[in-house]
Amino acid sequence: MLDHVDPGASVASYTVAEQRRIATCLRRKGYSAGYTRRVMGIAAAGVNWAWKNGEIDRQIPIVLPPEGSGRERIMTIEEMARLWEVDMPPHLRMFLALLIGTASRPEALLQLTREQCDLRHGVIDLNPTGRMRTKKRRPRIPIPNFLKSWIEDVPIGHLVTYKSKPILKINGAWRAAREAACLSQEIVPYTVRHTMATELITRGVPEIEVASLMGHAMPNLRTTGRYVHVRPDFLANAKQAIDEVASTIDRVAARSMVKSQFAC
Repeated sequence: MLDHVDPGASVASYTVAEQRRIATCLRRKGYSAGYTRRVMGIAAAGVNWAWKNGEIDRQIPIVLPPEGSGRERIMTIEEMARLWEVDMPPHLRMFLALLIGTASRPEALLQLTREQCDLRHGVIDLNPTGRMRTKKRRPRIPIPNFLKSWIEDVPIGHLVTYKSKPILKINGAWRAAREAACLSQEIVPYTVRHTMATELITRGVPEIEVASLMGHAMPNLRTTGRYVHVRPDFLANAKQAIDEVASTIDRVAARSMVKSQFAC
């Protein structure tokens, strides 16, 4: 959010119009409606604290952007195929493969390393070693078959890299690929996450599996959830459904999703 605020701006300049401008910038950068509302809410809490504690002499009107409706843009298989088949740099290709293969939050995938991927047991731990597990869970998830070869191609370090270095943002490359695929601006990385969740539900994957894959809180698994990934059938329905989606995209797209058959 601070990237869109003038470093010399005062609290007085945080007008309703300025708040709306910042929210619009965040959405155009690819952040979801829910994330945009949360960070704007944090800023609002800081402004209100300053007023209540006498740091500023007047209350600043606050207008938060709307929450995601729960019916945010969902892509069709044809749209997913169009995006996949366009020319794009290798780091974006890997990122898109991970998005489809994990339905995970984009920021978790940009931070994902080879060391977090256990190919022997077929499990990815989205929570890096040493990082506290927060309310926004980064769960352990199964590796779908199509994704294994993409992960195997990286011997060590971050999976998504540009010029051999990890990256923090992928918005520019994403916008270029989206434009090349003739897709609308509302399609952002989070759209793929929402789309995959919808595909899984549509294909009959139990809601508890979808919730576990997406990192949503599951009160009944607070303790046993840390061990469930060792079961042979760990999220088997979700894993199978993801491979089915990838296979369908593979049939529609002019480019294969299978790494061994992939051509740049």
